[in-house]
Amino acid sequence: MTQCEMIIDYMRQHDNKITTYEAFKFLYVTRLAARIFDLRQLGYKFVTYQHKTGKGRPYVIYELVEEK
Repeated sequence: MTQCEMIIDYMRQHDNKITTYEAFKFLYVTRLAARIFDLRQLGYKFVTYQHKTGKGRPYVIYELVEEK
């Protein structure tokens, strides 16, 4: 299974969302933004949300909104 396939599978099981931390911890994917780019090239549509932790550190949530 490719990293892109693992990401899509994970997102389907988790409300169509994933963070960089989740990708690293559960899927061992270190370059989530690059894989999201690849998936967009394949026709998947994502919405990107920026959030901050309690300490003000930003992180990104990717949400799958439309599959190819």
